Amino acid sequence: MGGFLRPKPTISVVDIPPVFSSNCQSIAAALGRSKYLHLNDPRCYNGAYFDAEHRWGQWEVLDRLPTQERADRAVAYWVDMNDYAVSQRGDSAKREFKIEVKEKRNG
Repeated sequence: MGGFLRPKPTISVVDIPPVFSSNCQSIAAALGRSKYLHLNDPRCYNGAYFDAEHRWGQWEVLDRLPTQERADRAVAYWVDMNDYAVSQRGDSAKREFKIEVKEKRNG
């Protein structure tokens, strides 16, 4: 690992459909999203758009996991993979990652 600090992924509580057994106390999901080119004006001249901007896409579920700790490890893996992709391909490969947790209610 490099000698730089990385921001911790954001954590929020959300309803995730249960995909694990009923004795599982919590369900965590690792999510990711990437940027896409949004065309405000579809006209194009010599490969350059008149009015376009990069926007963040929707969050996609990368993995559903039974514990927060496993979700932390999964997101760390995806962040490392993305850091390598950005180092090879530039900022166009940049993705954001986060963890969402649903606490299981009893009864």
